[in-house]
Amino acid sequence: MGRISAGVSAEERSSLITVRNIVEDLTETFERQVPTEEIIVQGQLKGLSKEIVLAALEKLQRMGDVFEPKTGFISKIYDV
Repeated sequence: MGRISAGVSAEERSSLITVRNIVEDLTETFERQVPTEEIIVQGQLKGLSKEIVLAALEKLQRMGDVFEPKTGFISKIYDV
């Protein structure tokens, strides 16, 4: 949580947390690789635009919370 709060607005922080939670929830359904389109759909159901979801995914990738194992899929990075 500390990494998300550093240097971002409250609105962006909320979007990051929402998208990260969506990825975590969908990981249980899709196992390790979650289709990006499904993350977008779930984000839209929570009131986020496609652009906001994609921006949040990009930021989460830069932060090291998720990665894109192949085009169109997102996986969360597991702590060891």
